Amino acid sequence: IARDFEKSLDYIPTPNAQGVFSKITNDYLSGIRSFNIIGAYGTGKSSFLWAFEKVINQKKDYFPINNFFKKKSGYEAINLVGDFASIIDVFAHEFNAGEDYTTSSIIQAIDKVFKSRASENKGLIIYVDEFGKFLEFAAKNNPEQELYFIQQLAEYVNDVDKDIFFITTLHQDFNSYSYGLTRSQRN
Repeated sequence: IARDFEKSLDYIPTPNAQGVFSKITNDYLSGIRSFNIIGAYGTGKSSFLWAFEKVINQKKDYFPINNFFKKKSGYEAINLVGDFASIIDVFAHEFNAGEDYTTSSIIQAIDKVFKSRASENKGLIIYVDEFGKFLEFAAKNNPEQELYFIQQLAEYVNDVDKDIFFITTLHQDFNSYSYGLTRSQRN
């Protein structure tokens, strides 16, 4: 998603992709802002993210779009690809949260970017492709802190007054990454 985001791709929307697009945009309009797309390797999750951004920014018409999104000047896409690393560190770096960052300061840095885009009548899309890599790292390295950040991020984004999409992709169900965690950590 990060490497090919500016490339021109021949995207063919499948009925499944059309359903996912419709589900995400309809849920968004009802107040849900965080989404997780799950699918096996090679099923087109990354291509869907590429197409989603093109449609939501009215550059392509792969899917029918609600008039609500047409009122925006566009959506800035922040494209992150999971790695066996701390999601906290990656977000702190991506959003310039400084050297002595905390969960709170990272959320504040994201909020600063959001408000800057909102002042331009733009929304924000935060993509995390290969999200499972971050979950694998979290399961083996300080799971409480890593998962707490993910929770805080989802709570921040799921504010109906914020025009933010948070979309992640996984190859398997979220719970599949919790192997080795305690019951309370899995919950």
